[in-house]
Amino acid sequence: MRIAPRGPSPRPRTLAAAPLLALLAACAPKPVTLHVQGTVQTVGSKSPIPGAAVVIEWPATLGGGESRLTTDNDGHFVIERTLRKPHMDCSGLTLNVQADHFASAYDRHDDKSCGTDSVGNFKVNMLRQPGCEATPGRIRGRMGEGAHTGEEP
Repeated sequence: MRIAPRGPSPRPRTLAAAPLLALLAACAPKPVTLHVQGTVQTVGSKSPIPGAAVVIEWPATLGGGESRLTTDNDGHFVIERTLRKPHMDCSGLTLNVQADHFASAYDRHDDKSCGTDSVGNFKVNMLRQPGCEATPGRIRGRMGEGAHTGEEP
């Protein structure tokens, strides 16, 4: 036995949801592009450091994760991230920079501001490490022992 529905037939739900979806789309935050850029240079002479490895760790407020970059011949790096957020909060953004023959550098942005026009500019000054010249040979030793570089005897 089949039971017929009472009252008028229901409207298709897709048509009823269309105005709501349009309203939500109009109220959604506009996309904002955050630019993180900077220069990696030596302490003192301010000479650029090309080929430095830059790791940017994004806080959860900026989508999380990390980005890996390499500086160009002028020591510059730049990356963009586009988000749909009404307010950007850049606190917790970190930069880790490493380059051969230099002490590594770390910077944590603790300010909520993302810079003027959502551009974060960083100057990373790195200190040259004496005695870090490359020497031919292999690394010998075990964990817990003093490993050294040199030719096999």
